[in-house]
Amino acid sequence: MVHIPDVLADSEYNQPEAQTLGRWRTMLGVPLLREGKPIGALTVTRSMVRPFTDKQIELIAAFADQAVIAIENVRLFDEVQSRTRDLSEALDQQTATGGFQGAVVGDHGRSLTGFRGTKVRPRSPRSDWTEPDHATNPLKTRC
Repeated sequence: MVHIPDVLADSEYNQPEAQTLGRWRTMLGVPLLREGKPIGALTVTRSMVRPFTDKQIELIAAFADQAVIAIENVRLFDEVQSRTRDLSEALDQQTATGGFQGAVVGDHGRSLTGFRGTKVRPRSPRSDWTEPDHATNPLKTRC
C-alpha cells in the first residue's frame, strides 16, 4: 500500500506528469492481490493536501479485496462458459458423426441404450429385460 500525503512534497514520487494532469495532491494506492500476486491497484486521490485516515485506508483496502473477488468471479464464470461451449461443440460433432447416439432410459429404467445402440444391463435386472446375443454368447457376431 502507498499513502502519499502530498505528492509535491514527496521526493520519491516520480510521476509529475500524471499529477499535473490529474491535479491531485494526496494519493492512496492499494494493491489488488490474487493469491498473493498483484493483478492491479485501486488508487484514490484528493485535489488538496489531506491525508487519509486509518479508517478510510481500511475501507479502501476492503474495497480492493472485494474488487479482487469480483474479478476472480468473472474469470471463473468465463472459464465455465468456455468449457461449456467446448463440450457443446464436441457433443454436436460427435452426434453429427454418429459417434454418440445418446443414453436413453426406457420404461422406468428397464431398457437402456448407450453408445452405438448397445443395450446395457440395469443395476437390478428385471425379468422382461433380455441381453443381446453377443453378451451371452461372445462367439456370436453382432448384426
